[in-house]
Amino acid sequence: MQDKSKEKYVIELENKLQVEINIKDQTAEIIKSPNVTGTVQVPRYAVYKNRQYKIISIGKEAFYKVNFESLEFPEDSEVVSFGYNSFCLTSLKTLQIPAKLQKIDDHAFS
Repeated sequence: MQDKSKEKYVIELENKLQVEINIKDQTAEIIKSPNVTGTVQVPRYAVYKNRQYKIISIGKEAFYKVNFESLEFPEDSEVVSFGYNSFCLTSLKTLQIPAKLQKIDDHAFS
């Protein structure tokens, strides 16, 4: 029997993206990632314990005050939202908008 007491875990991907894994929903969210640099590629999935979790959002303040060049998504990206202040005060020069993006929260780019 699986212990359901902790259904969310934080992992770091190879490109220094911090990801919160939601076991129950089988999804993932990019969270505060202050150490990314250069061109950052958001994968379609985050892998945790040999399971794939769809990355569906860029969370609140994920890249707040982070200096990096660009953010890219695969064509089949599942990202549907950019959270509050997610790109606020960044040095971001290029942002590829995922095809499935549905929601951009207030001040995402302020």
